Amino acid sequence: MGLITSVALRYLFLIIFYVFILYLIKIIFRDIRQQQELPEPEEQCRGQLKVVQAEEQYFEPGECFVFTDILCIGRDNSNDIHINKDVVSKKHARITLHKNRYWLEDLKSLNGTKLNNKPLKKPAALSEGDEINVGGVTFKFERCTYEVE
Repeated sequence: MGLITSVALRYLFLIIFYVFILYLIKIIFRDIRQQQELPEPEEQCRGQLKVVQAEEQYFEPGECFVFTDILCIGRDNSNDIHINKDVVSKKHARITLHKNRYWLEDLKSLNGTKLNNKPLKKPAALSEGDEINVGGVTFKFERCTYEVE
């Protein structure tokens, strides 16, 4: 009887071991599949500026500028949003992500930046629907619906 019990325990141990290995393989494949379903980094949108109104035809109403951590606005070509007007400074304004909030900052521009039709004196946290005016172009701030944290 001792021999039969010993063999049975060995087979039971092997069965439990193989079930454990199969479970690990299942978890690994599930994680791989989930990683493949994640958007590419350029699709990891967190915020966007939508053109509401433009004095001149630099932008079309409804045009969107999607960004993740930082967005620069100004007259210089190196900016994410380039507004080639004399009333816009080379480095006019910047939006940055800090602690999961977006902040608008005027970069000491000569003609200023407006947030919800009020001159921006110091960096301000942005909320859904806020309107930003730079050089006669009005943008609406929106958070993207497919955020990836």
